[in-house]
Amino acid sequence: DIAEIEDELIDRYGNIPKYVSNLLKIAHIKSLAKECGFSSITQKNESVIFQYINESYMDLSTINKLMNAFRRRIMFNESSKPYLTLLIKGLKDEEILENVKTVVGIIKTH
Repeated sequence: DIAEIEDELIDRYGNIPKYVSNLLKIAHIKSLAKECGFSSITQKNESVIFQYINESYMDLSTINKLMNAFRRRIMFNESSKPYLTLLIKGLKDEEILENVKTVVGIIKTH
């Protein structure tokens, strides 16, 4: 659906600015995140925090796949309010969006 919206904007207005493209990516990520059980995804300093809605958790195979994809850049905290932390130090804004999308995509496919 996001691709259709982007195509529609291009048809009507020509090439879209990078910030509009990023806004569409963020909307897509938000939609996927909700399906995965996240209440919020926030950037704090040099990390992105994926906060779960409730006490839901991921299975070990999903955690393993995330660890393989991101090595030492991702951590899982299984407290009363579980969350993931993705370290983003040194990444550009576009790379951060792609990394966040990848995390949510891996979780959604499991």
